[in-house]
Amino acid sequence: MPFEDAFNFCEKVVRELLLETPETADLDEDTLEDLYCLTLNRLPPRYVRHEADTVFFLKPTDRVELEQKARQAMGEALERIRGD
Repeated sequence: MPFEDAFNFCEKVVRELLLETPETADLDEDTLEDLYCLTLNRLPPRYVRHEADTVFFLKPTDRVELEQKARQAMGEALERIRGD
């Protein structure tokens, strides 16, 4: 079926960020999933067919900017979850 290979590249970026951020280490699985969703909802989608496509469609500066936006979005989502 066509369209099965397309995915939102932001999902990969956010997953990596969640796994490397010390502030998320104490979260249970359900809360981590909520944080993942809230963070993604704050970012514009970037659909690609293959991760290699990002080389063509995302300049290195765009990737850095996307990671910065993801960090900010995750911080805001974490504040919301923790009620800060």
